[in-house]
Amino acid sequence: MVRLSLLLFFSFKGVLVLASECVQDDTQVRSMVERINRRYDDFFEVMREREQRQRRIEASRENLRAKREAREREIELARIEYVKNRRPRPDDSHLQAQYQAELRERERKIEVARKCYVQRKDYAAEILKRGRTIPARLEFGLDEY
Repeated sequence: MVRLSLLLFFSFKGVLVLASECVQDDTQVRSMVERINRRYDDFFEVMREREQRQRRIEASRENLRAKREAREREIELARIEYVKNRRPRPDDSHLQAQYQAELRERERKIEVARKCYVQRKDYAAEILKRGRTIPARLEFGLDEY
């Protein structure tokens, strides 16, 4: 019971002490307001810096885009000028005709060689048919059966 009363007494005294401390010092209030104001100012300063950085990025992006487009136009104009001023291709129609003639001659020679081969093969087969042959039953030893 003594403990409970002491606890209540100190609790009550603590409430009184807290109540008397609720009236804050003017310097504490000012420092709190200054902290809040600094925080507020810092927050919006960071926001302004982000916006400025974003604007700089956009401006440099537009500048880069303009430079690229100018460079592409310059390259295209140079290409057109090159096409106008380049030397004409040499006339190679006589070379094409010569190549076609050589190709026809080569095909003719191949055809002649093929016909010669067929004639020789047919002649050899004819000689083998007309020539003397060994009877098959004797050649393969079927006579004994």
